[in-house]
Amino acid sequence: MQSIYRFATVAFLSLTLASCASVSSSVPTAESGSSYAGKVLVTQSELPEGTSHTVLGTVKANARAGYGNVERLYPLLADEARALGANAVVGVEGGRMMSMWSWAAPTANGTAVRIDNESALSALPGDSL
Repeated sequence: MQSIYRFATVAFLSLTLASCASVSSSVPTAESGSSYAGKVLVTQSELPEGTSHTVLGTVKANARAGYGNVERLYPLLADEARALGANAVVGVEGGRMMSMWSWAAPTANGTAVRIDNESALSALPGDSL
């Protein structure tokens, strides 16, 4: 009987801890070829008109618990974009959503792009991660 309680306790704690982690995902819209190894610019801005780029997909990240700011999810967006081969995430929008452990967990999404002229990245506002 004691082993059943121990198993139930371990299972409950494992499920609880797993559900608190932040998650990220991406939806590719173009074939990128390979991942990108450099820093990724994450910005709320859109690209200036005439910037040569390729849209590689959309990326999103959700904190399943907590009430922190949306910016804490930017590294997850950058990692997802990097995996798609992107060097920037543009048009980032954030908000709140109800989750199992929070009434207002942060969420963020944006468009993963590969900007052809990497020097143009320095002219854009945002965080390079």
